[in-house]
Amino acid sequence: MGVKPFEATNRSIFFGRDEDIEGLFNLILSEKLVVLFGKSGYGKSSLLNAGVLPLFQEEEEADRRARVVEVRLGAFVQGQTRSPRDSVLAKLEEKLPESGLPPDDGLDSLYPNAADRPLWYHVKRRQAAGEGGRFVVVFDQFEEFFSYPRAEQEQFKRELAELLYSDIPQHLRKHLAQLPPEAKRRVAQPMNVKAVFAIRADRMSLLDSMTDVLPAILHKRYELRSLTTSQAREAIVKPAGLPQNGFVTTAFE
Repeated sequence: MGVKPFEATNRSIFFGRDEDIEGLFNLILSEKLVVLFGKSGYGKSSLLNAGVLPLFQEEEEADRRARVVEVRLGAFVQGQTRSPRDSVLAKLEEKLPESGLPPDDGLDSLYPNAADRPLWYHVKRRQAAGEGGRFVVVFDQFEEFFSYPRAEQEQFKRELAELLYSDIPQHLRKHLAQLPPEAKRRVAQPMNVKAVFAIRADRMSLLDSMTDVLPAILHKRYELRSLTTSQAREAIVKPAGLPQNGFVTTAFE
């Protein structure tokens, strides 16, 4: 693939990272928030795209499956880039369009002003419609987040903390009594949302600025190291040896 990262469609030729795939997948399953870090060029995006994330759709056990929402923010450009919050909403809409969801007057009544509806509302809206289950929100090349204006960073991290750690936000609890029983039941479902941040090792210190609302952000980390000699050989030889690649030779094997 050269400098281009592997995508999910390249899974059949992605080799050499079996231990990392298993280790990172199991860590995400067991934790609410995970940071994947490693030096630039070590293959963090490839590990996610072609190794770990497809497993969440393929798992036979329901409690290990999840809907994956992949977000790449891009570096901030004044007047051209969305806010981090709006980038997440756009990807969520791409995966599960709101136009396809049934009305939910109970949930909408908690946030009558559409402009005030946070990430929590938009994920809960999809979960309450029966389209949810577990969500894994993945932020690749997350170092780009820190190029955004401070106000956008602050809004995003507050809303993300609420999404990850509040089944029902505190300010909504006093309004639950006014909901009909069925709407109350939908709102009270556990959120079951996880987040994964992939970031360059030399930018890890930037995450310190998020610990005020996400104190556990640096607690569960997975370091992606360089390929060993045997892993590198596997990553080269096995794809080349696949019949569909059309250049198998005895000498190469």
